[in-house]
Amino acid sequence: MGKAAIQAQIDAKRGEITDLNSQISRLEGCKKALTDFSTDIEYVLTSNDNIETTYYLAGTPYLNETNNEETILKTAKQKLSAKSDDVVAKLTQKISELETEKSGISLSISWLEIQKSLTTEE
Repeated sequence: MGKAAIQAQIDAKRGEITDLNSQISRLEGCKKALTDFSTDIEYVLTSNDNIETTYYLAGTPYLNETNNEETILKTAKQKLSAKSDDVVAKLTQKISELETEKSGISLSISWLEIQKSLTTEE
């Protein structure tokens, strides 16, 4: 195999690295957006006392409803956080896989460069 053919392989491998860098960059952007996103859900009515004084609604049914709403919001936050954590873990794993693939391609380029330097055939 001549130097030109080896150089063509090197150029193709560099193109693959460019593509991998682009994919890694996009995935890291997604990961950052997810980790920066707050999963807090605000309970607007704040408490049963607030409902009682603001809307003049009192009694056990309203207290129970307030407690139920707060429980629903806590559960939703936990589920949202768990899903976000799961996706972040999957993104981290995929980024790691792509980095490993990129390292392998870089090693191939190094070997091709050595092969090219030792080749006498043009």
